[in-house]
Amino acid sequence: ADTAKPTDTAAPTDTPTAAPANTPAPTNTATPAPTNTPAPTETETPGPSVTPSITASPNADPLAGLSAEAKAAVAKYQVYPLDYPIIDREKEEPIRPITTPRYTKGADGIWRSSKSTNDNEAVIMLTGDLMCQTRQQLAGKTSFGYDFRSSFDYVKPIFNKADFVIGNLEATLCEKAPYMAEMIAVEDRPHLNSPASFLESIRYAGFDMVVMSNNHNCDTGVRGIFDTLDRVDEYKLIHTGTFRNENEARYSVIDVDGIKIGVMSYATYFNHKEEHLTKEGQELLLNPYSKEVVARDVNNVKAAGAEYVIVYIHWGIEYTNDPADYQYEWAQELADAGVDYIIGSHPHALQPYDVLTAPTEGRSPSSTRWAISSPIRTRSSRRTR
Repeated sequence: ADTAKPTDTAAPTDTPTAAPANTPAPTNTATPAPTNTPAPTETETPGPSVTPSITASPNADPLAGLSAEAKAAVAKYQVYPLDYPIIDREKEEPIRPITTPRYTKGADGIWRSSKSTNDNEAVIMLTGDLMCQTRQQLAGKTSFGYDFRSSFDYVKPIFNKADFVIGNLEATLCEKAPYMAEMIAVEDRPHLNSPASFLESIRYAGFDMVVMSNNHNCDTGVRGIFDTLDRVDEYKLIHTGTFRNENEARYSVIDVDGIKIGVMSYATYFNHKEEHLTKEGQELLLNPYSKEVVARDVNNVKAAGAEYVIVYIHWGIEYTNDPADYQYEWAQELADAGVDYIIGSHPHALQPYDVLTAPTEGRSPSSTRWAISSPIRTRSSRRTR
């Protein structure tokens, strides 16, 4: 886990990393996949003795169980459905009672902990992608549902030392779509759909918040975006990065031991599955990176009280230890906008740490972790450990 330690003192003034002169300028609209990013691959094979199967229901109602708001969103924002069978599966109930989280939201929209020391010093732990893929689903299958808690046994004691823990939820939670163990790819891309009980293990591990903007947001369509948000709310996790409507804030503010932390989450592409959504739906439900959007959000989160701003951005090239050229310019844009700590996700491998300076007079430098590895992985490559 990467550990950010915001305090009320100035950050160290290390040498900034300049963007390369030949770095192409990024677009300021919904950002397409960088041309040098290879398509993700999934090479997992079945492990435990559980046979993946799909009970497709040709006559099943694809909107069954949705709220009126979600049904209206599907009708308004879905261009055409994804190419997978509808599963007539009942809502998966929590295996154990959902416990009370340590942070609750106040009337002013700020999350606070009743156990806060308010000493203006906080330890915040940031992790990479939380993915529940084929092998993990097969291993977690039990006679009473899916139980993934043991996956986090080794990191739970580490997270217990933090005042606040954040991870990137890189999975959708949609019972009406096949899980990844049942259908590993849809439209030639990995299909990261998971049982909702994955969130129980995330809470068990010690996570307080999940950021949710990543290239798998559209794996189960408009319905999946709403289902995932509903489940994250049900399991009482703070979240940002995908949204239901224009009235939802595009950030979260959390008071961690007296320091108000603002958190935002952006992605740089969506595996081309965003093409199943209208342009309006992409802009409303998703959070594609652009320089203008970040500047707006930083202004808004600071107006809401944030003193220290953390941005998760889903970018880079998978399974590499070096940033891509375009990331340098975008990181500088984030620093210039007022972001204090930039955390990269998507490569599933550790990448360097740098410090960037911004032109604003009197402002402390911005810290950049180009990418951080996933806390739980089933691959054997050294780069992903």
